Amino acid sequence: VEEKGTIETPVVLTGVSSAGALYEALFRRFMDEHPEICTTAGSVNPVVCECNDSYLNDARAARLGRPHLDAALASAAEDFQQGAVGAGRGMSCFGLKGGIGSASRLATTGKETYTVGVLVNANFGVMTNLVLAGRPVGAALSALVEARRTEEERESGSIILVLGTDAPLTARQLTRMARRCFVGVGRTGSFVGDGSGDVAVAFSNAFRIPHEAPEDPVLRVPSLHEGGIDPLFQAAAEAAEEAILSALLWAEPVRGRGEHVRRALRDFLPELDAAGLLPPTR
Repeated sequence: VEEKGTIETPVVLTGVSSAGALYEALFRRFMDEHPEICTTAGSVNPVVCECNDSYLNDARAARLGRPHLDAALASAAEDFQQGAVGAGRGMSCFGLKGGIGSASRLATTGKETYTVGVLVNANFGVMTNLVLAGRPVGAALSALVEARRTEEERESGSIILVLGTDAPLTARQLTRMARRCFVGVGRTGSFVGDGSGDVAVAFSNAFRIPHEAPEDPVLRVPSLHEGGIDPLFQAAAEAAEEAILSALLWAEPVRGRGEHVRRALRDFLPELDAAGLLPPTR
């Protein structure tokens, strides 16, 4: 993605043990759909991102494949579930149940307004560091669950962030947008620790790049001037933060491998609110 500056397939999210199998499934699906791949045309570069879900998931046994990929793509829609669903089912976030979350912002620059959306698979963070909407709640939350926690706390998970926008941005500008997602990650209390494999990928649907060079190989595509990009940077940071909080708030408790349990943040909200640690509701 960094070298070519383009994305040729859907971005697939999964657990640690199924990344290779889904890479192959995505590759073969595209060969089925496009007979010219690897014959009269070039290859295809699948994009598959994984997080280590082995605390809850039996990663040594579980394998996803082509039927699961096809079902996921067939069910893709504007409205979708968040929390402990899909690739997020086995994920942990700040010692709680994590998973899929999304959020978006409208960013106005000049005379145009663009959408910036972020979807995350949240599987990172140390509980004592958790910050909710600017309020440090990690220490109090940790005290509430201390008697039930047995595993050592360390920043050893991952987060995948997928940013999409309709703003006309070049590949270099999209890389800058992807970096700003980690401002939002930091706002939730993460310091992106040594064992945390964190990845952000950004794309624009403002225009498409032909797979093969046309007769006139010069691309004439619009792009935003750097002087107008700050509102989009702010939108990326805010949407990333809110998407992570959405993953936490939508997640339900899950009991997984070896009777491991991840409790849900929403189960502790009344106690945190009673302690005055949550921002006022609007």
